[in-house]
Amino acid sequence: MKGTRDAWDPVALRFGLGFPVILAVAFLIAGFVFRNEVPHGVALAGIGNPVPYVMYLAVAAGSIVLVGVLIAMQAARRAVSPLLRRILLGFAVTATLVLASLFAAGILAQAGTSTPVTGIDPMVFASGSGAAVAMGFVIAFTFRPDEQWNERDDQALAAELDPELLRDSLNYWIKPRASVIVMILLVGVLPGALLLPFVPWLSAVLVLLAVLAIGALSGLLDADRFTATVRLAGVFPVLSVDLAHLQGAVAAVVEAKLYGGWGIRRQGTKASFLAGSGPAVVVRMDDGGAYVIGAPNEARAQELADLLNRRSGAIGQANL
Repeated sequence: MKGTRDAWDPVALRFGLGFPVILAVAFLIAGFVFRNEVPHGVALAGIGNPVPYVMYLAVAAGSIVLVGVLIAMQAARRAVSPLLRRILLGFAVTATLVLASLFAAGILAQAGTSTPVTGIDPMVFASGSGAAVAMGFVIAFTFRPDEQWNERDDQALAAELDPELLRDSLNYWIKPRASVIVMILLVGVLPGALLLPFVPWLSAVLVLLAVLAIGALSGLLDADRFTATVRLAGVFPVLSVDLAHLQGAVAAVVEAKLYGGWGIRRQGTKASFLAGSGPAVVVRMDDGGAYVIGAPNEARAQELADLLNRRSGAIGQANL
């Protein structure tokens, strides 16, 4: 039983089960206010023939509870990543509120009519859906998943026991030489300037492509005694080395073409991120995998190799 309880986030589970039920009950209470306004029944969501009003309310409440619970329960599973759990819980709130708005729009569109009609009130549905989306974003950004002990907790504990770990870190930019950056910009800007009087949008596209090309060749390395991560343009992680499986690392001068070229390259268990030929660190893993990480100069490459080897206790020997 303990393992079953540990698989669920109790806070998210209570909210995921409680919110749709409370919303459905509130919908039923509000729906009974209009019970005398629709003597001929209401069409389900404005589609098909009208059904008795009580049945309409029952279907609406049941749909709200079913959809909300099914989605929110996935957000309460600890096996799901924290980011996805936030998205799912926000989506559950949005979906239930959109359903409530849809069924309410059906009632208000048909209330007070002398003959049965089908349709929904677009203003009610639009305003309700807009508020639903906004509420979903609020829930997604404010919900903090209750995580079990994981690798980050191990790292935090190790840093607490050994304060030197906090200072044993390194970060630097991997980027093309200035001459390469200038050449890429010239290739994009000069044709764009010539085409500007004739096709302004194409000029903007060429400049944007040049900037993207530079970003694709630039990465920010962030390394400590636990992981080494390269983030494309300083934002998107494209290469991550788990140092728990490190065999050794060595600083070297490499040819980019031998590792697939510039930027991020992957081949089987091997990967590299190079902005050009020159200083880099060759990292070998105990499972046979290998990583090649560029560096701005030989001193930085040696500093990174030393940091990585301190984690594994290696002596800095790796075959190129």
